[in-house]
Amino acid sequence: MNVISRQVYLDDFADITPEQIHTVLTGYYDYFDRIAVIKNRNASPENIDVALDDIDSYVRETAIRHPNVTVDNVNKALQDKFYYIRDIATEIKEQRGW
Repeated sequence: MNVISRQVYLDDFADITPEQIHTVLTGYYDYFDRIAVIKNRNASPENIDVALDDIDSYVRETAIRHPNVTVDNVNKALQDKFYYIRDIATEIKEQRGW
C-alpha cells in the first residue's frame, strides 16, 4: 500500500463514531482496519480498552499511544504479555504523572 492510498484508506474512517469503532474492533476485520479505527480521534477510552484485548500486538500498541488513553487503560497495558507495550505504558504513566 503506497502513502497516498494509505491516507485515503485512513480518511475513510474520518467520521466514524465510537459505536462503529467498537463494531470494527470486535468484528471479523483484519488488523489494518482495527489499527485504522483505533487511531481515530473519536476513539473513546472504552474503545481503547477493547483494543488492548486484541490478539495483535500492533493494535494494542496503537491503542496505548492514543491521546484519549486513561489511567485505567495504562494500568491494563502494564499487564500486557509483551514488554514493549508495558514499556510504553510505563512511559505514558510517568509523562502524565499518574
